[in-house]
Amino acid sequence: MWGFWAGANWIPVSSLYEKDWTPTPAAEAYQNLIFKEWWTIRSGKTDRNGEFSLPAFFGKYKVTVDGKTREVDLTNEAGRVVVEF
Repeated sequence: MWGFWAGANWIPVSSLYEKDWTPTPAAEAYQNLIFKEWWTIRSGKTDRNGEFSLPAFFGKYKVTVDGKTREVDLTNEAGRVVVEF
């Protein structure tokens, strides 16, 4: 990303925000990716074996079951994470 704010970017047209801090179309696209398309929020029930799986992007997650929360890190190297409660 070349710049964030048009008031301090050497290529103002490539900024995420105009000089008056209004979001540009690029900012709206960026926020849509981060908070909608790439954001993983799922809930469900386990199967007969007590397992629940879902596709997710790599990153840090909080998994909550019956009020207990565990934090896990899904990495490219591991490819998957198993969380036991």
